Amino acid sequence: MLGEAWSELFAQGRVLRYPKGKVLMRQGEECDRLLSITSGVVSIVHRNADGSEMWLGHRGPGELLGDMSAISGNVRNADVIAVSPCTVVSIELSRFLAFVQPHGPLVDLLRREQAKRHESDVRLGGGRMLSLTSRVARYVLSLAQNSPNSQVTGWTQQDLAQSLGASRGKLNQVLSVLREDGVLEVRRRTITVKDMDALRRLAGNTSL
Repeated sequence: MLGEAWSELFAQGRVLRYPKGKVLMRQGEECDRLLSITSGVVSIVHRNADGSEMWLGHRGPGELLGDMSAISGNVRNADVIAVSPCTVVSIELSRFLAFVQPHGPLVDLLRREQAKRHESDVRLGGGRMLSLTSRVARYVLSLAQNSPNSQVTGWTQQDLAQSLGASRGKLNQVLSVLREDGVLEVRRRTITVKDMDALRRLAGNTSL
């Protein structure tokens, strides 16, 4: 999503580092800044009125955080929590708005991207009824598609199991099958997609 124009904008920002478990943004906060992830992975969690939580997805390097609130003017609709140590570049809201407002088409593009991402987050969040294989496939696909080397990095298997609502043993079984089938290569804190087409089929298949 971030091209040369974004790179120029965020070159004016401030580099921040967060440890694993740190909340980068809180649901209900007013938007005062945006973050661009340069390393690490964050989890997006929506807190319902009854106190329950809904995991919406993960974001990794190259992703922009806070843009939905910045464009809409609404408060943040989810917590952003570091799944691994993260490095981000922070840009003030006023500077971001001064940059995008003269570019009408850019704002329209942002809104379309937000709508697509929201639909994807809702599908991920509602995917608790899917098989664990499909949920793993959706998770990996959602991050690997934004990676130049088709990798997901910076997580532990315990982090992933907790996010997907599964036991570590069940998760290991699924990862072992996907590795044996040549879909994924699984190493410490790194998943590499070896067969993107197969992964997409698994992500859309609720019977596996």
